[in-house]
Amino acid sequence: MLKLIGNLLTNIEGSRYRGMGSFIIANMYEEWIDRDCDNFVNKITINVNAPNMHEHLEDIVKGGDETAFVVYGGKNAPEDEIFHIALLMIRRDFGVEYVDCMANPENPSQMKFEAKCRDLCRRYNKTFVSSDELFSYIPSEETYDFFPPQTAEQQFIGFYKVHRKYFHASIQKSSENEQRRMIQFAERYGGHDGGDCVFWASHIAYHLQNDHISAYDWFRQQDWFNEPDIMRAGSYILKYVTNKIFESLLRCQKSKNKNRRTMR
Repeated sequence: MLKLIGNLLTNIEGSRYRGMGSFIIANMYEEWIDRDCDNFVNKITINVNAPNMHEHLEDIVKGGDETAFVVYGGKNAPEDEIFHIALLMIRRDFGVEYVDCMANPENPSQMKFEAKCRDLCRRYNKTFVSSDELFSYIPSEETYDFFPPQTAEQQFIGFYKVHRKYFHASIQKSSENEQRRMIQFAERYGGHDGGDCVFWASHIAYHLQNDHISAYDWFRQQDWFNEPDIMRAGSYILKYVTNKIFESLLRCQKSKNKNRRTMR
């Protein structure tokens, strides 16, 4: 493992470290994207604004197991629709699950897509798990009882950029390395369209596939999921996601090193 970490640190151009005990990847999410670290998930893409979206979605829903990245924004999108990636999992044991880590019950594009999924699942007699079920929608308040993780993460990072003292106080219980990663990650957040939505979709798909668990149960196993305060939830989630991106980056490098050895 130490050799693997050493190789990773050596291979990342422009990074600065103070020895093996305190390594930090300055552009961690950029490295994760550039190294194509989500390629362990076999996925297809659904663009919600594509002219043939309904036919494409129907083929996926009525078919077998599939992992799809749902793409908002881009070509043919409404002017106010931001770029974002959500996850659609189709599995025989769990039905059809829509997992949107930035779900918003007031987002018309999301509501329209989920409605189409629900209609198709009724037609083909499949269970559909929507954002309302995952995050426990409260009709009287028109909001979710639980915070979608990327939403809480963005709220906390946005607050940090205005009130930095609060941010530092909130992460004091983290280790020195974790604090550095969180600060650097927060400083660079927004450098990619959609923030870190690609990682969230890949990370959850990986665990749902490998742990053979429902999205509903996976979320409720996370310590940060039950936190009722969005700022505390955001601080816990930021620590979680920076650690998981770092772990994924190491796993990605390990896999590529292994493949290079196999090809020799």
